[in-house]
Amino acid sequence: CNTIFAFELFLRVVGLGFSLWFSDWLNYFDLLVVVFGYIEFGLNGSVSVSGFRALRLLKLCKLVKSAHVRHIARVILNAIPYLASITVIFVLYIFMATLIGMQILFG
Repeated sequence: CNTIFAFELFLRVVGLGFSLWFSDWLNYFDLLVVVFGYIEFGLNGSVSVSGFRALRLLKLCKLVKSAHVRHIARVILNAIPYLASITVIFVLYIFMATLIGMQILFG
């Protein structure tokens, strides 16, 4: 997977050129992900480096540049408080169903 990221990074540097490539901070982030990926590969087994794997997921943040994706992310973030109340109701339902089931099965 890291080889694919490195190849993407190489193509972007060749396609944009160094001056344009260095102007976008997300390109620095891609470079950081690739470097940490190779560090993780080199240290595999000797050090716990699972945090470096989380950096790969942060590459999805590059999608936020799109207006449509930014709108979807804003809608999801605005829905979180409502999801919290639904989650509480769902947990209470599961708790009550468990109590009723234990009462029926075990007397």
